[in-house]
Amino acid sequence: MYDILVGSPYSKQLPPAHRDEYLTGAIDVMDKCINCFNYFRAIEKGQSYTLSDPINSLRIYRRVLKSLHNVLKEKVYEPMSAQEAEKFVLDKFNRYKEILTYIKDGKEVSTEEKQEIIDLVQGMREDTLSETEDMLLLAGYI
Repeated sequence: MYDILVGSPYSKQLPPAHRDEYLTGAIDVMDKCINCFNYFRAIEKGQSYTLSDPINSLRIYRRVLKSLHNVLKEKVYEPMSAQEAEKFVLDKFNRYKEILTYIKDGKEVSTEEKQEIIDLVQGMREDTLSETEDMLLLAGYI
């Protein structure tokens, strides 16, 4: 994904179908994050909400949310209320999805927009928890 965003020689060698496949996968990740976000909000309100592929969705959500936290803790200086933080996170997920969709559709995106996605991807690369730790985290053990 990083190679596609920065336009490296490697990404230019990718057949268009592979490029689209990677971007579609990244957009799917954002959809999973938005669904997980809505899932937790529904549970807090005592409502029912079903996740498809819950273990994988929650693992992805945790990684993206952790990455988002790492990226934003350096850029957000003002304290937020819980409602402001919820809106901020959901807005970020939707923004990432929008940028990825623009890239997939061949529309121009600014350097700043590309950098938002690059920062998120870099943050996910820094997540070193193993799959076992993921499972324990999701099960509420750590």
